[in-house]
Amino acid sequence: MTHFFSRSRPGQALGNGRQRGFSLVEIAIVLVIVGLALGAGIAMLSSKVAQARIDATKTNAETVHQALLAFVSQNYRLPCPAAPGLVQGAAGYNVEQVTGAPGAQVCTNGNGLVNNINGATPAGVSRGTVPCVTLGLPDAACLDGWSVRYTYFVQNSAARLTVDTVSGMVGSMTVHKITPPAAATPVAGLAPTGNQINACSITAGDNSCNLAAVAMVISHGANRGGGFVPTSAAALPTAGVVSAYELENTNNNIQFIQNDYVETGVNSFDDVVVPIAPRDVITSLSQTGAVKLPNVFMNERFELVKQAILQYAYANAAPVIPTRTLQLPAESGAAAAYPFAAANIPAPCVLPATTQVLPALGTVPALYAAGGIVNDAWGRPIRYRRVTTAVAQGDPCTVPLVLVSYGPDGVASADDIVYYITKQDVSAFATKYGGW
Repeated sequence: MTHFFSRSRPGQALGNGRQRGFSLVEIAIVLVIVGLALGAGIAMLSSKVAQARIDATKTNAETVHQALLAFVSQNYRLPCPAAPGLVQGAAGYNVEQVTGAPGAQVCTNGNGLVNNINGATPAGVSRGTVPCVTLGLPDAACLDGWSVRYTYFVQNSAARLTVDTVSGMVGSMTVHKITPPAAATPVAGLAPTGNQINACSITAGDNSCNLAAVAMVISHGANRGGGFVPTSAAALPTAGVVSAYELENTNNNIQFIQNDYVETGVNSFDDVVVPIAPRDVITSLSQTGAVKLPNVFMNERFELVKQAILQYAYANAAPVIPTRTLQLPAESGAAAAYPFAAANIPAPCVLPATTQVLPALGTVPALYAAGGIVNDAWGRPIRYRRVTTAVAQGDPCTVPLVLVSYGPDGVASADDIVYYITKQDVSAFATKYGGW
C-alpha cells in the first residue's frame, strides 16, 4: 500500500491534511490585474497600429507628390484624375481620364470623375482619384493606411500646359484652418479677412506669390468617409460618419480644410490633406533644369522678342548721314490703359499710357516662327508699346520701347513683369550688327 503524506510549514498545523489554496477574492484580484495588463497592452498595440496607418498614409502621399513632380518634369503639365468609379481590374482603372491634343487637353467626366468644379474647362477644377498607372506607381502606393484611394483634385488649366506655359502654372484652390467648435465655413479670403492658411499676401486678390493650390491629394482618414476603395464604384458614405470639417474635403468646391487631429465627436478630423502650390512645383523642378521659373522664362522670352524687334528695326533703318535711324515696328491689336511709372521712363521720353500687342505676322514674321514667341508664360499675348517710333544714335530718350506681361492673374497689377528696352540695348545691337 502506498501512503501519501503532507508536510506543514514550521508552526503551521496540518489541520485536515490539505494545503490552503487561493480564495475567490485573491483569484478575482489576479484576474483584474491580468485584465488591466492585457487592456493596457491592447490599447498600446491599438495606438501603435493607428500611428502606423497614419505614417503609411503620409509616406504614400509624399510618394504621390514626388510622382506628380516627375510627371511635370517629363510632360510639362499635371495629369488629369483617374475615374473613381472604375474598379480594380476594369479597363482604365487608375489611368488619367483625358482627351484632346497637347496644349488643349480636357479632363473627362463620368465614372465618378467631375471636371468642371467652379468653372467650365479650361477654367475650374477636376476631381477624381490619383492616376497611379499614368504616374508609374504601383496600386499600393496610391492607397492610404486604411486601403482607400487618395482623392485628387487638379486645376483644369494645369492639365493642358506645355513647355512654353508650364512656368505660368496657376492655382485657385484655397486651404483653411478652422478651430473647433467654430462652424465649418471656409472664408475664401486672405489671412486678415478669413481663415485661409495658404494666402500669399495681405493684399486682397494678390496672387503674386502664387500659393493657391494647383492640385490637392487627400486621404479621408480612419473613418474613410467620401473616399473610394479599389473594389467599389461607389464612394464610401459620409452621412453620420464624417464631421462638417471633413465634409469640406469631400464635396465639389475649391475650398479645403486642414485641421489638427481630433479623434472623435462632432469636431472630429482625421484627414491628411496635401496641397500642391505652383511655386512648389516650379521651384522644385527648376533646380533640376527641367522647368524654368516664371521670371527666368519671361526674361528669356523678352530677350527673344527684343532681338526680333531690333532686327526688324535695323533692317528697315533709314540710312541718314552720318548715322542710321532704326524704325521700330508698330503695335497691333486694341489699346488698353497701363500705368507706367515715370521713374522707369524718364524725361525726355514721352510716358506712354497704353499698351497693345506685338507687331503683326506680316510686319515681324520672326515673332511667329517655329511656334511663336508672342505669348507670355501664362499663355497670354505679350503687351508692347513704343515710346518713340524711331531711334537714332544721338536721341536723348533712354527707354525707346517696353514689353509687358500681365503675370499670373492676367490683369494689370503688382504681379506684372515689365521689361524696359533701353537706348543702351539698341546701341549694343546696332554696334554688333554693323554700327550706326
